[in-house]
Amino acid sequence: MLFRRPQDPFKFRFHVLSRVLVVTSRFTRFIHMTLLWIGKINNQKMLRFIILLFIIFLPCHTMAAEIIDIRFGKHPDRSRLVIDFTGDTDFQAKINKDSALVIHLRQKEVNNLDHHLKPPFEDLIIKPAGQFTQLHFTLQSPHKIRSAYVIAGDPNRLVIDIVAGTPNYTTHGPLQTDAVTKRGHPLNKKPIIMIDAGHGGVDPGAISPSGIREKDITLTISLMIADILNKTGRYDAMLTRETDRFIRLYDRVKKARDVDADIFLSIHADSVRGGDRISGASVYTLSETASDAQTAALAKRENAVDLIGGFDAHIEDDAVHAMLVDMSMQETKNNSIALANMIVRGLKQKNVKTIMGPHRHAGFVVLKAPDIPSVLLETGFLSNEDQARDLLDPLYQNAIAQSVLHALDNYFAY
Repeated sequence: MLFRRPQDPFKFRFHVLSRVLVVTSRFTRFIHMTLLWIGKINNQKMLRFIILLFIIFLPCHTMAAEIIDIRFGKHPDRSRLVIDFTGDTDFQAKINKDSALVIHLRQKEVNNLDHHLKPPFEDLIIKPAGQFTQLHFTLQSPHKIRSAYVIAGDPNRLVIDIVAGTPNYTTHGPLQTDAVTKRGHPLNKKPIIMIDAGHGGVDPGAISPSGIREKDITLTISLMIADILNKTGRYDAMLTRETDRFIRLYDRVKKARDVDADIFLSIHADSVRGGDRISGASVYTLSETASDAQTAALAKRENAVDLIGGFDAHIEDDAVHAMLVDMSMQETKNNSIALANMIVRGLKQKNVKTIMGPHRHAGFVVLKAPDIPSVLLETGFLSNEDQARDLLDPLYQNAIAQSVLHALDNYFAY
């Protein structure tokens, strides 16, 4: 667990040493029990082995670079951000085209970092970006960087002062991120975005009171999103279906994995019995437990669509569940959450109405790719006839598509 660095250097080193000893003790105990169980070593050899592990493991653990603390200061003429970290002192800081402060550091560990945002810093997303750790600060209003520098020490300290005004988009710091990778992805290779038009064929999905079918809405919006993404030249957008046909849920996920997609985005339109007054878009990420009863019911309906085509969506669920609990999925889940939050902000910036608490989670089958950040976007409620008509409106569809583009540009730090 990450901790704030005590002001007393002796206490700081004591904390580090105590952590190392606890972790090393548990690790060697496990190795000892395992090797004794298979009966291949004696106690003298075991002692030598433990000493060797301690010698190897101690420096590796203590040298792990990490972000220790983030603080904010407000002065009459500027706002200050201070980041304490260990390891390499190189950094890059800039204001991007969305007036957000984006910082890159050499890859750092970040665990349960305790920070309290102060204006003009509105939101913070910390995410891996290839060889780097990216800190994305959403600002309440346009700002520019006045100064950015590192004070080397124990720990190192990055100090950035920003002032209100029109951004000049100048890059600060010696770190060069343009020639390497972001999100573990070569910049000369376009990110592959797999867009999944929900339902199709024998499965119409939700149907509005006037007969508007979800499968038609999702296909139209998905085609528009793919077209807009591809026209930017920054993305390679693909679709799980381009016509009115039925595709199994797991086959949708397989299509994304077959092309090594970087993002899986499933497009839907919701419906609630007796919900003719409910409207608004929402975004969902994967969780074994639903965030609320309505989301649980929605996931149950969506996961049951394979039964319409004569398949049982749950026959492979044991294998997927095993992958879900694998620790390797944690980064994928974190990235999915980061993208979902960016889509929510994009919807609001494009004046697309969202439901209360628009980011929710449940066990959607189509979101269970273990290695692809996956998000399900409910574009609105077909059970509300006024919103059903909005979903047919090209202007409304374009606003949704632009929201997705805005989110992806932030996600990949363009």
